[in-house]
Amino acid sequence: MSRRTAVLMLTPRADVPAQEEWEAIRALGVAPPEEIGLGLFLAGDGPRFGHLGSNAGFSAALDASTLDGSAAVVISNREGDFERVLGELGRAI
Repeated sequence: MSRRTAVLMLTPRADVPAQEEWEAIRALGVAPPEEIGLGLFLAGDGPRFGHLGSNAGFSAALDASTLDGSAAVVISNREGDFERVLGELGRAI
């Protein structure tokens, strides 16, 4: 990916309204997203970015830092219980 594309992805485009679904992000000990870039949710004035997604039977979450390069990806095939699983994994990380 080019630097230009990365900058576009991390540039805020719109505010994200508060939602109950963001509790899954809190389970990782990370602030919920405040803005959205190009396909990524942004938090903490830009240092953190990520994305949540799911389809039939699977859920996934990504959280990464632009400050130190740390990141976590969680993928689960536990439908309907993702927040609990994500919270447990977040504490383990």
